[in-house]
Amino acid sequence: MVVQRCQQLDGGPCRRRIETNGPHTDPAQRSELDQIFEFWSSDADADKRSNFGGIQTDVARGLVVDGEAFAHVISTDSGPKIRLIPPELIDESYTRELDGGYVVSGIEFNQNADRVAYWIRHDRPFSQFSGYGPPRRVDANEILHIMRPLAAGQVRGISWLAPAIMAASDLDQLTDALRVGVKVSAMHAGFLVDQNGLGGEVYDGNAIGGILESGLEPGTLKRLPTGMDVKFNTPPHRWRLIRSLNSVCASLLPR
Repeated sequence: MVVQRCQQLDGGPCRRRIETNGPHTDPAQRSELDQIFEFWSSDADADKRSNFGGIQTDVARGLVVDGEAFAHVISTDSGPKIRLIPPELIDESYTRELDGGYVVSGIEFNQNADRVAYWIRHDRPFSQFSGYGPPRRVDANEILHIMRPLAAGQVRGISWLAPAIMAASDLDQLTDALRVGVKVSAMHAGFLVDQNGLGGEVYDGNAIGGILESGLEPGTLKRLPTGMDVKFNTPPHRWRLIRSLNSVCASLLPR
């Protein structure tokens, strides 16, 4: 459900992509400008993975999942190219005072609180073969930082899924518990009440560390000794499941 909502959210902003609609009065000039833009758009990705439309879709997905997206505009002989930068490469741990400015979460500001540079890691923190290296400084004129600011002075973006993370985790644990409960209840086909008191233990088998390793199989009929009854805990899972679903759905509503 969360993944499907992510696809809906990141697809919404890109239903109308940035396209050319030049105000030039000459139809021939306008058509030529449109062709130039379309030619550039088809080769705008510096990594050769997609085109300008695909970059916009990736940016929208980054806004939903990470709360922000970074794009590095690279100057080449064939024109500017765009390379998307994973947000985790902008070093959030890099915060310090500088002569004539300061750095907050990998973004450098001058004395007037203007963004002047971004400090970018060489490798992702969780990369398998990443090596240590100080972040490199990239001028702010080369970086596009796309985010939705929610408060004054906000430096980094916040995932649109943040309100639903805890509710989705609780719902996942609840469904796992219900699934296990159904499996356990399916083990019992019925119970036989021993009227003569000749039955032994209800659950036989080897117990190691309080865990029964055998004696319970699907379709098991268990004999209960005289005076013994079995009752299962049946909390109102249905209402808890509905409340959890409502909580997740409410957290994923458009803001």
